[in-house]
Order: sequence, then C-alpha cells, then structure tokens
Amino acid sequence: MTTIFYETSPVANLIDRDGISLAYEPIWEHRASAFPISLTMPLRFGIYGAEQVMPWLANLLPDQVGHCRRGFGLAGIHIRVYYPGNEER
Repeated sequence: MTTIFYETSPVANLIDRDGISLAYEPIWEHRASAFPISLTMPLRFGIYGAEQVMPWLANLLPDQVGHCRRGFGLAGIHIRVYYPGNEER
C-alpha cells in the first residue's frame, strides 16, 4: 500500500492487490477543505479500480515517457488531471 499525501495530510491509498486500486482516506473525505485528486475519481467512500486509477497514474508520467503510456495501453489517449486552481472554465 502506498499513501498519497497533500502537504502532511493523508489523502488516499493506492493498493496493489489483484490489480491496482485507490481508496480515499476517511479523514480526508470528512475535511471541509477536501478535494478529489482527479475529476474522474470524485470524493466518495469506496474503491476505484484500475480502469480509473491507471490513466490517472499514467498522466503523472513526463510526456517523454511515451513507451510507458504504450505499456499501459494508453498511447492514443489524452489524459488530464485537475486540481484546485487549474480547472477548465
């Protein structure tokens, strides 16, 4: 398990058990200032599976790492991650 942090607050956990998945930390979900790590994975109780998590992880890779995108089967897909301050209007 790998924990994802925002500053010093735990936000979510990546779990690699029978495929990659992500679950938000309950303490994060209850914060008034909480935000999702991606619009494709809104805050909610429960687990997101590989179909949501893998494109998000692939988007974190530098653009010059195209062979990794191809390895994930995401070569022709344009992926965006939204965070507070860069939302499209």
